[in-house]
Amino acid sequence: MPRKLAAILSADVKGYSRLMADNENATIKTLTAYRRIIAQLVQQQQGRVVDSSGDNLLVEFASAVNAVCCAVAIQERLKIENQNLARHRRMEFRIGVNLGDVVSQRGAIYGDGVNLAARIEGLADPGGVCVSASIHEQVKNKLRLSFADHGKHQVKNIAEPVRVFQVLTDHLPAMTEAELKLNQAERAGGRKTRILLVDDHEVFRSGIRSLLNEEDDLEVVAEAADGREAVLMTQRHQPDVVLMDISMPDLNGIEATRKIVETGGPSRVLVLSMHSDPRFVAGVLEAGAHGYLIKTCTAREMLAVIRLVGQGLTYLTPEITDMVVKGFVGRMEGSLACPPASSLSPREREVLQLLAEGLSVSEISQRLGLGEKTIKAHRHNLMEKLNISNMVGLVRYALREKVCSLDSWLSS
Repeated sequence: MPRKLAAILSADVKGYSRLMADNENATIKTLTAYRRIIAQLVQQQQGRVVDSSGDNLLVEFASAVNAVCCAVAIQERLKIENQNLARHRRMEFRIGVNLGDVVSQRGAIYGDGVNLAARIEGLADPGGVCVSASIHEQVKNKLRLSFADHGKHQVKNIAEPVRVFQVLTDHLPAMTEAELKLNQAERAGGRKTRILLVDDHEVFRSGIRSLLNEEDDLEVVAEAADGREAVLMTQRHQPDVVLMDISMPDLNGIEATRKIVETGGPSRVLVLSMHSDPRFVAGVLEAGAHGYLIKTCTAREMLAVIRLVGQGLTYLTPEITDMVVKGFVGRMEGSLACPPASSLSPREREVLQLLAEGLSVSEISQRLGLGEKTIKAHRHNLMEKLNISNMVGLVRYALREKVCSLDSWLSS
């Protein structure tokens, strides 16, 4: 029988028997819907579903990277879907991924590679992903994911202890149960709302893309991994809505929004961020964004707001509206030791972000297409305007004013 090396994804539903006993018809309906979602994500990552009997799932991939991307995308997408269910009816999968030798026969796969994936799955938390050491070694420097080493475990029917790593997906916060308190916008004339996705996390984009493309009136036309690419993709594709993250390397979402708005094109920016800091909110609204959503919103809320913004309307949640009002009142009542970042010119903010992210004058010169003397002049002007005497002070200011994120600064 032929043998091969494959990345194996094994999954099952935690508490499936309880769900079936509670409401068999509802459980089967949810599982069927979730299987369709999973099948789409598997196809996007060039995988093959080997078995999906009951609540079990077995998928093979030629690539360890594709297997992990798919596993994380599944959990992030189902996290969104589960918000539409009562807490006791939520269906959470456990996923294990292993890279190993398998035997292939008539479309089925067997062997220790498969068995180990199933055992690792049993070590994962509901809604979580665990991987073997062989998978971790393949993907640790290729994906923007963090891992927790759970050490070695003795598992059933495997002779040697198995080292297991948990995938940490905390860049997508847990969803809340708040629901949108407005009617969904009417869908005009059958025309699809064209969307550009902007986020530096590939697995997050994959989950959102899958969600949006299931809607008859929404269409993802392009994606970007940073603000500079977002500006280029907006000019090229002229989307109706740019769904924009804020904390990104090279050019953050605030400055990217400003550049998109300044072109005077038809695209409208809707920010979808994990940050609720008033400086972020004020920054993107001043830059010209048409809306601001926190990633703890429900799938229903996000879809409705995309449609609203696509029609040219502006939307802020009550919490964000309150924050904006308090922020303006605070500015009127107090003064700042340093001017806010919004008082800087767009070019100054751009140079400040790149300096704070650790780029040299020469690198910034090449990145922006400006002379080194010009970059040095901007640096000097920044220090003069902000009354800062050294680079450490500039970095502190950039972090405090959210010109760059701590993650970007730490990774530089």
